Amino acid sequence: MSLNVQIWETITDLWDDIASGDPQRVKYNLQTDFMLTYLGKTIDNPAPKYTQIEVPFRDGVLDLTDALGGLHYGIRDITMRFELMCHRWEFDSYRSQIWMALHGRSVVAILPDSPANAWTGRMEVTDFVDNGSTATMFIVLHAQPYNIVTSALTGLIDAGWNPSAGFTTQITVPSDYPKHWFLFYGDYRGGGTIDLPIMIDDELYTIKDLGEGREWSPDDFWLDVGTHTLELKPVSGASSVANIEIAVFGGGL
Repeated sequence: MSLNVQIWETITDLWDDIASGDPQRVKYNLQTDFMLTYLGKTIDNPAPKYTQIEVPFRDGVLDLTDALGGLHYGIRDITMRFELMCHRWEFDSYRSQIWMALHGRSVVAILPDSPANAWTGRMEVTDFVDNGSTATMFIVLHAQPYNIVTSALTGLIDAGWNPSAGFTTQITVPSDYPKHWFLFYGDYRGGGTIDLPIMIDDELYTIKDLGEGREWSPDDFWLDVGTHTLELKPVSGASSVANIEIAVFGGGL
């Protein structure tokens, strides 16, 4: 097993690497970039988030969780332990590089003992223990509750269209995983940029300044299981052709 942790800046970067089969957008390989050998992890369970009201002169609480959107979860901490594999006189240099690169950063991470799952969240470098000839570092990923199952690229639509005419399609999300992450990649080749309105079921989103090679992914955007209608609205004054790719990642707790 490799003892390397891989870091991407965005889920879109990870998706591009999976779709192409050629990981070119990895931001950091912690073993080769920072001499950090992965020793293991602990994963906390995410705390359920309830909507409850204390009612005076009444037992218990008034639980409105299901009535107001259902059960949700908080973040979960993944604490990773590493050995810093360099000469002792290099400890301070590598420690500084690691802090500058990772501390507080929003990342997408794949760990070597669970390569089929990616985690999103912010990293925090918490402890550095000088053991004499070696050093141990602890890095915590304050992760979103649902991981991304990287093998579950459940749908990929690659469609060319004329933005002045619009485009409509449907996406079916299977029931394999409780949550699914929805991603766009847009590429407008008509010169300049356009603002592209997208209707997903009954909600309207806008890709701002879509140009050649531009990409966009909504933050924390999940699709429920079932069939969804995607409509790209016509853009007045747009010319030439555009391309959009749509990916759906499966996720679980």
